[in-house]
Amino acid sequence: MRFYLLIIIAAVSLYFVLKPDSSSDNADLRITPTNDEVLAVREVRKEDPQIAPQSSTTPAVPVTSSAPTLSDQMLARENMTFMLGKLSECTEIKNSVAENNPEPNLSSILDSVQSELGEPVIRSEDWNATEIQLPDGTRRLIRIETVYEDDDIVKKVKYFQIADKAMLPLDLTPEQAVNPSETFIASLEKEGEVVVREHSERVFFQNGEEINYVEKNGRIMTSEIIRAGKSLKCGEYGQKTFRCQCF
Repeated sequence: MRFYLLIIIAAVSLYFVLKPDSSSDNADLRITPTNDEVLAVREVRKEDPQIAPQSSTTPAVPVTSSAPTLSDQMLARENMTFMLGKLSECTEIKNSVAENNPEPNLSSILDSVQSELGEPVIRSEDWNATEIQLPDGTRRLIRIETVYEDDDIVKKVKYFQIADKAMLPLDLTPEQAVNPSETFIASLEKEGEVVVREHSERVFFQNGEEINYVEKNGRIMTSEIIRAGKSLKCGEYGQKTFRCQCF
């Protein structure tokens, strides 16, 4: 009996010695941190400024601003003043230049030369173009060209869709494409929002002087003033590449 009792005591002792530590196993198997541990890490980061929080975003690159320059509008006004100053030298057209830089449009030119040339006797539009943007972002171009056929003035319409710098023609009926009504042109413009208006015109005076120009959104882009075989051509108003040449 005593022998069996000793065996039982020895077996129980061996069991406790060899019994695995369940808490240790659980600690080894646990991969996901507990909420308490996450909070503890956050608290440490708050208290220690040397520990920076990790971020998956790319650091922003600082933006450097360039030196301020004249606006396109102010530059165009200065270009107009320069052109009017050179006009008399090139074509011998006496003209006036306002003290303040005039607006870069046809009215400024006409006002300047009125005392010398008087009022225009004929104004003839070569072409006009209107660019519209549809609600879905698509852009279209309405171009009307003036042509002369058998002493008749004919207006011809071309309608395009603008796609990847390409001009895709859109179909028009013969009635719509030749001498279109103002109502029809207005209906095309109403399909979207007008973003650009551009036109080219020739202005004639009683003694043969002539002004040719292209205007975009109310501002002169190029101009040519002719008198007795002399011509002053200017282009790229409002740009640093503005130029004037006398021929």
